[in-house]
Amino acid sequence: MAFTFDTIVIDAVNYDSLCTRAEANEYLAPELNLKAWDTATDANKDKALVSATRILVAQNWIDESAVPDAVLIAANSLMADQLLAGETPGSGQSINSVSAGSVSIDFEGSTSVGASKFDSRITALIGQYLTSSYSTSGNPYFSGTDEDDYPIVEIFPDISEGNA
Repeated sequence: MAFTFDTIVIDAVNYDSLCTRAEANEYLAPELNLKAWDTATDANKDKALVSATRILVAQNWIDESAVPDAVLIAANSLMADQLLAGETPGSGQSINSVSAGSVSIDFEGSTSVGASKFDSRITALIGQYLTSSYSTSGNPYFSGTDEDDYPIVEIFPDISEGNA
């Protein structure tokens, strides 16, 4: 159970990648909503592909050998574009401030990645190949039997055990 890697050379050092720059160029060519791929240098594209590979390989795959190459090329290419745009998958948003009276949360940063690990296009591609510990939901999850263990339930009584 293992991925098949291509080799990308950066500063005379070989790195593993789930796709080549040529494959990424071919996949991304008809995309309308690219964030940074078209304007990036070849060297930065290669670095983004290696970084995207490392992120993808670190996921909890059900069976790596069952993931079609076309899916890996697409996911790696799309994630490389996100990385070039300065987005870190799974980073979600930063919270500037939280208030208690009349409940207020002030978020900072882009919502393009959101609270889920990957954007919706990547999630649609790889979600079915990841174990159940992968969640496409940005909602917090509470488990257990005693709500005293979950003080947020006292603050927000509509939240109960399970997904919020």
